[in-house]
Amino acid sequence: ARRGKELLVELSEEDAAIIEALRRRGGVALQSELQRELGLPTTTLWRRVKRLEKLGYVRVEKRAGRNFIRLV
Repeated sequence: ARRGKELLVELSEEDAAIIEALRRRGGVALQSELQRELGLPTTTLWRRVKRLEKLGYVRVEKRAGRNFIRLV
C-alpha cells in the first residue's frame, strides 16, 4: 500500500503566491484580480488555480461569466 504519497505534493512558488494573495484578500478574489496582482499569464494562472482546486486548496465558482476563486 502506497498511502500517504499523494499527500506529499510540493507547492510551487506560483502556487504559494496565489494562496498568499487570496489570504491578503480575505480568502476570495476574481481570477482577473489575482492575475493583475501576481503578473502571471492567464493560462499559467488558470493552470495553477485548477491544480490547487484539485489538491483541495481552493474552489472555483463561476459568477456572471467570471472565475471567483475562494480558499477552502
